[in-house]
Amino acid sequence: MATLHELDLTGNSSLLLEHKTLNLFSHITTLKLDQKPAMTTGDSLGSSTLWNHGYSEMSGQRNKLCVSVLAVDRFGDSVEAAYGVFDGDRNEEVPRLLQCTMGDVLSEELLHSSVDSVYMSNTFLTSHRKLGMAGQKLGASALLCYIHHEPSELGSYFSLTVANVGSCQAVLCRDGQPLPLSKVFSLEQSTEEMDRVKLSK
Repeated sequence: MATLHELDLTGNSSLLLEHKTLNLFSHITTLKLDQKPAMTTGDSLGSSTLWNHGYSEMSGQRNKLCVSVLAVDRFGDSVEAAYGVFDGDRNEEVPRLLQCTMGDVLSEELLHSSVDSVYMSNTFLTSHRKLGMAGQKLGASALLCYIHHEPSELGSYFSLTVANVGSCQAVLCRDGQPLPLSKVFSLEQSTEEMDRVKLSK
């Protein structure tokens, strides 16, 4: 049975934990929480961050995780956000490289196209190309979420665009129920992909 060693609850500045609740976390080696920011008279909605994030990791069969996270609460025009998870399975190199480069690649691709399927596909393809031999030899599963502002005649709204490769998957919690936003791309999950790989050998 896996044991949770580190829990990151940052990103929720309104989170309140009572002492008896903290006792439940006493076995966790590292617990990360946001400090309550002191409001100043100069604070306004325009200067605050619209999006917050937090994440936790739990080791599975191996004690060492090879996962990196991209988290940009102010992306593009500052009301947008970009989040990503990169799992290298047994290698740390590729996830770290993707963590450092994929946000910049997405920014660049947004300059060339406003069609979500185009800029997301190109972000993954360009990121893979930038990995060079490390990407060819090691590979990784990756998930990228982009929250963007959409102006319209009736006002404006936000859209979430999600893209993934491999076994990383995006799941939205709505009314306490999981809602998958992407599917797992693996040979075990897709007979079509299994057939494609067999034909290419």
